[in-house]
Amino acid sequence: MALYKLFWAIAAILGAAGVAAGAFASH
Repeated sequence: MALYKLFWAIAAILGAAGVAAGAFASH
């Protein structure tokens, strides 16, 4: 299930980037 792992890896990266962007924008 490499595709499954890849999907969650991308989701985690996008989630972290979204949180960082949100924190930066609200600063």
